[in-house]
This record gives sequence, C-alpha cells and structure tokens, in this order.
Amino acid sequence: MDKRVLVVHAGRYGSTADVAEVVAEELRRCGATVDSSPATEGIPLDAYDAIIVGSAIYWERWLPEAARFVEQNREALARKRVAYFLLCMELTRVGAGPGLGIPVTIDPRLGRPPRVEGKLSYWERTHLLSAILRPLLDAAPEVHPVSIAVFRGRIDYRRLRFVHFVLMKSTWLLFRRAPEGDFRNWEAIRSWASSLCPMLLAED
Repeated sequence: MDKRVLVVHAGRYGSTADVAEVVAEELRRCGATVDSSPATEGIPLDAYDAIIVGSAIYWERWLPEAARFVEQNREALARKRVAYFLLCMELTRVGAGPGLGIPVTIDPRLGRPPRVEGKLSYWERTHLLSAILRPLLDAAPEVHPVSIAVFRGRIDYRRLRFVHFVLMKSTWLLFRRAPEGDFRNWEAIRSWASSLCPMLLAED
C-alpha cells in the first residue's frame, strides 16, 4: 500500500521550506506520496501515515506556528509516525548528546564545544540542544518522534525584516555568532531524509 507523508514546515525567509522540499524529494524516492505544507491550522492529518515537522529556531525557540501545530494536533500525532527537523545557526555541543531517549542527528558542521571546559556561559546554556528541544517535547509528551535532526541554516541580511536585521547584526558584531551565509548541508539533509524511509514507511 502506498504510504502518504506530510512534511509541515515553519520558517520566515524560505530556508526551512527549501529543506522541507528536499526531505520530501528523498521520501518520494522511497516510493512514498509526499505533500509539503506550511504549518497552519486545519490541515487534515487523517489521510497521512507519517508526519514530519520542521521549524527554524529563533532565539532558541521553535517558531510559534510549528509549536502550535504539534500541540493542537498532539492526539493525532500520537497515533502516527513522526519526525522533527530544525534549522539553527548556533549550537553548544557537549558530551554524547542531549540524552532525550530519541535518536538525534546533528549536522557535523553545526555547533561548537564550550569555550571553558566544564563551565557554560549563559549563551552556551541557552544554545544546548536539550534546551531547544525540551519545551516542545514536554508540551506534547504523547508524541514520540522516531527521529530528530538539527541542521545549520541560512542568514541573508538583505532579506531580513528591519528588527531581525538589527538583532542578527548585533549578535554578530557583539558575540561573533550566527554569521551571514548559507550553511545548509544538503548532503547531511538528504542522508537523514533517506534514513527515515524504513522508520516512517514500514508496514504496521
């Protein structure tokens, strides 16, 4: 039987939507019928066997649209196979992983260890993967993603709204964090998407 997958995405400037479409392409190669849609209210989920939710991370948080989608559809998502992907520019890498009991793939080009071993600054604490993931996992505990992936994203100052431009430019000038550029790792994105095929498309 043909498996149907929905890739839901939340972003501000198109980068997350681009990644969602590449994920959809890889799943189509596995034989699935895949739709891609912005995270909005009222998307009928009954027709789908699996759901992938992707979000850009702004100020260490999922975008509200993605968080609302998961929370409002938590009962339906709990009955389906689910995966999450995130795009962010900075990540603090410590130990073996976030210890959430969920398989997590991290873009090898993303993140850096603490500047001082054994001591985290405020910035480093707020950019831990567990700090980014935990709020939504706790808000919808009945949803059990089979996989989570975190990839580096893109910043193009020319496309930013004024307030975002000021904030991101200040972050770069003050902390030398989140530089401008397209850092999306398409090889890692495609590899992760392909790895989802047996997890999301296997027969029940």
